[in-house]
Amino acid sequence: MALNLDTLGLSATVTAEGISAPDYQTILDTLTSYFQQIYGSDAYLEPDSKDGQMVALVALAIHDANNTAISVYNCFSPVTGYGAALTSNVKINGIARKGATNST
Repeated sequence: MALNLDTLGLSATVTAEGISAPDYQTILDTLTSYFQQIYGSDAYLEPDSKDGQMVALVALAIHDANNTAISVYNCFSPVTGYGAALTSNVKINGIARKGATNST
């Protein structure tokens, strides 16, 4: 079995309910577990070690990629979109975007 983000359960997943992804701590714990399976349970992976920092950096990169995927997915909906993506969506659907107003 090939190990990749999908088989490890680390990637963002789209279902009928929407998009979801594991949080940073879950990703870090999963990567730490696999690292220890490969290199042994006595591998020192605390934040003050080079290996621990490397695992944390990879976990953060996966977490950031997942957050980007979630943001892109959400921008396709007029309900959750924002910025230029929202402007494009309302234009495609033939409706107008309301201007910003001060809160009351």
